[in-house]
Amino acid sequence: MRISRFGLIIIIVLCADFIQAQNFNYFVKFTDKNNSSFSVSSPEEFLSSRAISRRSRHQIAITEEDLPVNSTYILGVEAVGNVSVRQSSKWFNGVLIQATSGDAELVKLLPYVIDIEFIAEGNVGGRVAKQLEVEAKSVFESDTLFQSEILGISEMRADGYQGQDMLIAVMDGGFSGMTDVPPFSALYTGNRVLMSYNFITRTNDVYQYTDHGTKVMSLLAAVQESPDYGGSVPEADFLLFVTEDINFEYRLEEYRWLVAAEKADSAGANVISSSLGYNTFDDASMNYSKSELDGLTAVITKAAQRAAEKGILVVTSGGNTGLSDPWEAVLFPGDIIDGLAVGSITSNSTPSVFSPRGSTADGRIKPDVMAYGSGTYVINKLGNIVTASGTSFAAPQVAGLATGIWQAHPNVRLKDLIEAFKSSSSNAGTPNTDIGYGIPSYQALYNYLAAEESAHWFSVYPNPVVESEYLKIRIFDPLENSKVHIKMFDRLGKPLTDDNLNISWQNNMYFLELASLPRGIYILNLQSSKNFSRVKILKL
Repeated sequence: MRISRFGLIIIIVLCADFIQAQNFNYFVKFTDKNNSSFSVSSPEEFLSSRAISRRSRHQIAITEEDLPVNSTYILGVEAVGNVSVRQSSKWFNGVLIQATSGDAELVKLLPYVIDIEFIAEGNVGGRVAKQLEVEAKSVFESDTLFQSEILGISEMRADGYQGQDMLIAVMDGGFSGMTDVPPFSALYTGNRVLMSYNFITRTNDVYQYTDHGTKVMSLLAAVQESPDYGGSVPEADFLLFVTEDINFEYRLEEYRWLVAAEKADSAGANVISSSLGYNTFDDASMNYSKSELDGLTAVITKAAQRAAEKGILVVTSGGNTGLSDPWEAVLFPGDIIDGLAVGSITSNSTPSVFSPRGSTADGRIKPDVMAYGSGTYVINKLGNIVTASGTSFAAPQVAGLATGIWQAHPNVRLKDLIEAFKSSSSNAGTPNTDIGYGIPSYQALYNYLAAEESAHWFSVYPNPVVESEYLKIRIFDPLENSKVHIKMFDRLGKPLTDDNLNISWQNNMYFLELASLPRGIYILNLQSSKNFSRVKILKL
């Protein structure tokens, strides 16, 4: 059939009208926060008491960046055509909108708009990172504890650090089944999910789409007996955020993550656990290059770094982009400067084939640390224990460890906490692009931070010693005191003990048995290559 010239013109006009009427997603950036109704001198109007306390404890100033976006500017954008404002970002000083391309051009003309960025087609979302999940399987009770033993989680929990009074924000693609299965029941009866928000539907319903987030949460908060299964910090409080849809990939998802991080900050979160990563999109013009892995470029990386500047530890999965993927390096925001990107190890402590490898564009080693991610035991939406693989499930294990260790040392600054992870992990002496600084552990972290807080190079306790007690000798900083010679004498100078110790962050404690010695005064000499000390010990 032949179409007349007049008919062709009508079709072209109709297509143009359709394009003009189609809604797209944009980020609108404002020029300033002038004439704000909020003030940095009254932070309680826009930050929770928990958030203000965190800032105060870590001496982080509240600045204009923390002020909400100017409401007059938002109303002005909404007044243009049929523009719909979806969310606002105080850190980036702008709003996410849906608008036709024509209305977007009009928004760009507003005097307080500095820029407008196309970030997605219409109502679209993103993809949860690939995971290598297998079906539910029968497991031995001890198997489910294996992954926690690698990081020393059982020791952390036995010492009483189970996340009490700590707040973790979890960013993911959905948490289906969490409210329905017994392993999470204590989380809800204890009212420890303080906030949930779905940035796709702009509702509180996060319990849909996928149970990827449910599996992540099982590593943090699930509690079950027979077979025994325990999350690392089951007494912590949580914020659950859906920033991902599982159907598409656009930069819109990065901006949703940004706004979720701002909510986490305002609520007073200590840690963000995120198993999302980006490099390519459904619109190729949005793709990132490896040269942009510099900690400064990608939207989500800048958002994660902003969170770090507010005193929040961001723990993110490095991505499943290892040897079998042309990208190979970490995904964004794994290039974060002041955060932890987590890679995956196998049961043999070797890097998983899918674990990312390589430095950032500016030469920093990534991933930072490693955890068990090849066949991780997780709990799905049916309440079954299954195994799933990916850095998605390594990251929350590290996030839980960090939460517990920060609970044990609440006054440690964020950068010092990150340095503790790097300096005390298993590969700290020879970090490389396969496993970064290695595998962290509770005992090594605890010992490292105790050393940082101590004014001495050792501690000896209890002193006096009662008849049934051991004398405990803790040596700080194995980098300076890796080999220590211990000698003990009675008050007449007769040698009683002569021993050489090899000290590490994992093992820096020595127990000296005194039960066979009579009551009295003894002299203990401690000698390393850099230090010498003499201590008087009283045996009662």
